[in-house]
Amino acid sequence: TSVSVTYFSQDKFFELDQEKRIWWGKDGNNMPRLKRFLSEVKQGRVPQTLWLYGEVGHTQEAKKELVALVDFPNSDAVFDTPKPTRLIRQMLRLGSSSDSGDLVVDFFGGSATTMQAVMDQNAEDSGNRRCILVQLPEPLQGGTEALGTIGEIGRVRVRNPISNLGAKADLATMASTDLGFKSFRLAPSNFKQWRGDGIDSADQLAEQMKLFAKSEKEGVAVEDMLYELLLKFGQELTTPVETLQVADGQVFAIHDRKMLFVLASFTEAMTVPLVAMKPREIIAIDGVFKDSDMLKTNLDLQCRDAGIRFTCL
Repeated sequence: TSVSVTYFSQDKFFELDQEKRIWWGKDGNNMPRLKRFLSEVKQGRVPQTLWLYGEVGHTQEAKKELVALVDFPNSDAVFDTPKPTRLIRQMLRLGSSSDSGDLVVDFFGGSATTMQAVMDQNAEDSGNRRCILVQLPEPLQGGTEALGTIGEIGRVRVRNPISNLGAKADLATMASTDLGFKSFRLAPSNFKQWRGDGIDSADQLAEQMKLFAKSEKEGVAVEDMLYELLLKFGQELTTPVETLQVADGQVFAIHDRKMLFVLASFTEAMTVPLVAMKPREIIAIDGVFKDSDMLKTNLDLQCRDAGIRFTCL
């Protein structure tokens, strides 16, 4: 066991003793120790090894928190041992600060207790912590079609605290204007993957070429394609995306409109406004041109003249 020893001159020691800053033990006959106040210690109090449930909550409290936010189809689907948000918030107070933009990562997201704790702690101390949760789509015992995996529990749970924090806002405690979250599922690519094996004749090659007249798969959502392309072009999933109405079509822009994504539709009327925005790059999928080589070629030439990189997928 290590013992911390502080040395004082005799006069300083008597001065501290007169100020009741020396502790002689419960019965007054122990080794004298210096009293320290929280205001004098930069890092605050050293956390105790044992955290009592009165300070950090317990499992029953955690289950009540979870049931209040998620409408479970039956009792079998409720988690048996969720963690209380007070426990995670205690960890956040010790391991993060309110003004550093700390990133909290939980690779076993479960019922999203960590996300709720981060939002609640940010609301309390006006913090700007961010949070990433990762959870496998593990089937939920007694689940339903609407709430069938553990990941879906987390998504439902996170939505409700956001609404609650907004409802609690008043003149003393203002609600944050950027409360929200993005949820992604691991899925196959939204674009067709070329397979050259098994093609033994010109007819088979021609048939394969027909299948790839459009690069995207049938029925894929525009938003899904957008986020996949963000990743493939080296962008972060948290990149702010601006949705623009250009002529009679929809365009997605990032980085102050330096990169434009044309994924929904394209018409001739969009060419001049797009080029006039002077982006660094325009990325489009071939399907928006609806087999019109003239439209695609015209946009390509206009981009070259303006020094804009044009990519067609």
